[in-house]
Amino acid sequence: MRKEVIAILCSDLHLSHTAPKVRSGEPDWYKAMARPLSELRRAGNRHGVPIICAGDIFHRWESSPSIINFALGALPPSMWTIPGQHDIPDHNIDQIHRSAYRTLDMSRRISDMSCMMNPVAKNAKLEVYAFPFGKAIHPPTGKRESAVRACVAHRYYWTRDACYELADAETMIRTTTPREFRGYDVVILGDNHHHFKQMTTHGGNTTMIYNCGSMTVRRSDEIGKCGYYGILYDDTTIETIKFDSDEDRIEVVDDMSDIVEERLDMDSLAEELSKLAESDLDFATAMRRYLRANPTRKQIRAIIMEALKHGQE
Repeated sequence: MRKEVIAILCSDLHLSHTAPKVRSGEPDWYKAMARPLSELRRAGNRHGVPIICAGDIFHRWESSPSIINFALGALPPSMWTIPGQHDIPDHNIDQIHRSAYRTLDMSRRISDMSCMMNPVAKNAKLEVYAFPFGKAIHPPTGKRESAVRACVAHRYYWTRDACYELADAETMIRTTTPREFRGYDVVILGDNHHHFKQMTTHGGNTTMIYNCGSMTVRRSDEIGKCGYYGILYDDTTIETIKFDSDEDRIEVVDDMSDIVEERLDMDSLAEELSKLAESDLDFATAMRRYLRANPTRKQIRAIIMEALKHGQE
């Protein structure tokens, strides 16, 4: 029997008005972002199936009108999505109404699965459970009625070959046989920008874990490790397709400062620094006070403290 395509899989689009440093050579950053989105659109139209995106449509939740307008025109139709932490104000999903992501949903440009009851979709071919950033993953419920039971989640899945040292240790999944994945045929993940897929077995059942990876290179450490989308078949197999990157302009740069900025709460930091004019604190003292008051990954803390040390020499 011929297998049938039931969904297109992607994640971590990170649409942004400004090109990241590694892509600063792009003559037109908006056209560079449009190229893979056009491929997704063609794939969805060719197979007549939904495109499932596992989070982080935008790079910043408060994206500018220009990038929101770009998304309204460039995103493929029939897109089922969940928000990632970059889509969510202050990582608090109760504030999602303030975001660019919600603008897309209210414009009916995307179908936001995070506001639906699980399973968010259920037919003879596919049963989907959705878990946006910050929501715990749980096994499927009820009697199986679909050919494929799928979990879509924005959670960082850590593996030895696909890992990022500054990822949030509190929310990442490190075990090779996560209990949350039991009962699913396929788990579609976002957040980890490195693409991979692997099989895990528990209780005699096998689950395909498909980490989509970012749509396109945004950091030097992603070169050669992202830029793929998946085609999900009704026999639970997933075919990986590489986006056409022949026109991409990518160069290796030192982009650690961009990574640090992404991981800091910049609004809180700005508020702390604004107090300098009203007090006798110097910059270094204000930074140390911020780090004490705000949870910060130890790698980022070390980078900042080393910079402060050199600045005072």
